[in-house]
Amino acid sequence: MFKDSKHLTQIIHDIIIAIQDLYNRGILHRDISIANIMIAVDGRGRLIDLDLARDRNDVGARRSVRTGTWQFMSTRLLTTPGKVHELCDDLESLWFVLLFEGLHFVKHNNPIGIMMATIFDHVDVCLATGTHTGGVGKIDLYFSGVLMTKVLEFGSKPFTTLIRQVFRLFQSLNAYHTTLDNEEKPSDSVVENVKKLGSCTEIKRLLADALDSEEWPASCDKVEDQYPPSRRLTPKQKDTVALSYVNYSLVPPGEASGTKRKREEEDDPQILEAKRPKVNQPLWKRIWSKCTFLLKG
Repeated sequence: MFKDSKHLTQIIHDIIIAIQDLYNRGILHRDISIANIMIAVDGRGRLIDLDLARDRNDVGARRSVRTGTWQFMSTRLLTTPGKVHELCDDLESLWFVLLFEGLHFVKHNNPIGIMMATIFDHVDVCLATGTHTGGVGKIDLYFSGVLMTKVLEFGSKPFTTLIRQVFRLFQSLNAYHTTLDNEEKPSDSVVENVKKLGSCTEIKRLLADALDSEEWPASCDKVEDQYPPSRRLTPKQKDTVALSYVNYSLVPPGEASGTKRKREEEDDPQILEAKRPKVNQPLWKRIWSKCTFLLKG
């Protein structure tokens, strides 16, 4: 475990150097996550596990199976099944590792709250096709720019500045794709930021500048987990959290939620029962009771 926010920044800096080295050798890691980052005895970060790595030039056709760890996958990989994995996806995964660890273990003013569940764990399950998509919480985070660039404050000024700077890069990436999806032209500033994500150089520079800062706190700003799994919640709060990141629908990704779908199988209880997710019965009853309306014509 890292010692403080500066040590965390150093570890992330070590990892982006590793990502760059792999990329220069023609390799995409494709599974940047906290499970694949180790801290050596000298305190430096080490990137491990190349099981999902692939030749960066082997783009091929759209993939039927995504690679990566769900909580840290890039927004576009989560929202667009079959998207070809690119360097910017690995960089966004590293950004979410930095944010995840910072929110959990670095002292801050806690403006995120229940959004933690939707940012990292949200999943939409289409019962009709079995397709899993996500990224809704991450998109919401990018749209809530003020929350990240003005409200969120860590106990360390260099770390706060770093989080805001890296956030703006990926906020621009999200805005770029959203604008293109709407058949509009992205602004020059957005395009400029997106170009910076074509390599590791810009993020590595931001990390190096943060490490060179003389404003790191003298005291340790690392704290106990601020969002522990064993967090005490009332039954009603548990239902709210569960429903905030699990959503079941018969509408496949890309179709308007209000579109009426006429399928013979919707009238067949056996088919519907077979397509229901296999989860623990008590939780399923609570979720299913709130999603029954989705099964009606």
